[in-house]
Amino acid sequence: MLDSKEIKNSLNLGIVALYHIKYICEKNMKLNFIKNSIGLFLLSMLLCAVDCSDLPEHTYTLKNDSEKTIRIKSFKSDILDNEINLEKGEIYIRKVKNQTVNFSNIFSSTLLQSIDSLVVIYDETKMNSFVSSNEDIRNPIGHFNRDNDIITFIFTEEDYNNAINCEGNCE
Repeated sequence: MLDSKEIKNSLNLGIVALYHIKYICEKNMKLNFIKNSIGLFLLSMLLCAVDCSDLPEHTYTLKNDSEKTIRIKSFKSDILDNEINLEKGEIYIRKVKNQTVNFSNIFSSTLLQSIDSLVVIYDETKMNSFVSSNEDIRNPIGHFNRDNDIITFIFTEEDYNNAINCEGNCE
């Protein structure tokens, strides 16, 4: 049978052991944080040091040839990524240095993420929805005109005529 002095010593040893374990865990957490921070810093330095000057520059162009004001909303996984507004006759241009032609670059807020769907709203009265997998020839995500490094999509009055009536509830 243990007497009270032995129990007290055992408890003290247990408490000391817990403090050591806590100290080691906190130290490891700090070391992991420091290692992760250094890794992120080095990765960001590497990304900043990459020379993109030898990549071809592509000019992506959207043109509004319809008689309506157009609002283009791009989404990634059902989350709004970007919005572009085009007045009648307006042209929107975005120049991008990248290896491959991907028209979703013009709609995305960043080049690190491709969009997967679009909603095109005409004067808040009609709209069209497009997904990246849609093979429709009038899908702005995947079908466009290309002249060397100038990539163009033109919204037409026919696109407006084929749009779905949303009667002001186009969100």
